[in-house]
Amino acid sequence: MQIKSLEELKAVREKVSAKVSPRRGSGEPRVLVGMGTCGISSGAREVMGEIVGRLSGAGEGSGKAVPVGCIGMCGLEPLIAVVMPGEEPVAYGNVDKEKAAQIVDSHVLGGKIIDEYTAGADIAWRFQWR
Repeated sequence: MQIKSLEELKAVREKVSAKVSPRRGSGEPRVLVGMGTCGISSGAREVMGEIVGRLSGAGEGSGKAVPVGCIGMCGLEPLIAVVMPGEEPVAYGNVDKEKAAQIVDSHVLGGKIIDEYTAGADIAWRFQWR
């Protein structure tokens, strides 16, 4: 495809953005797992394995795990974001295998956010005590 105008470029951008944007999920739930160097060195592979296992055990359409690059908050790695259909993404920080299992069971499969595991709760706690 050869793009010949700014309008054609904008149309392609809108079409692609609708497919890949993590904002307000559509379709099945997705769990984005930060697999940048910082995430992997903090245990993201184990977290990814736990999430994949839980979701595959829950059956078709229950959600999928998506490896992504660095999410940008290296101090909170392993970092994941849960994107539920029609909702804004929720980021969880310092996720280990046990937390990953709880997040999948509660949030992805049950629809209930675990507030104390969210990245925002972690940041607020850190600033409160420093």
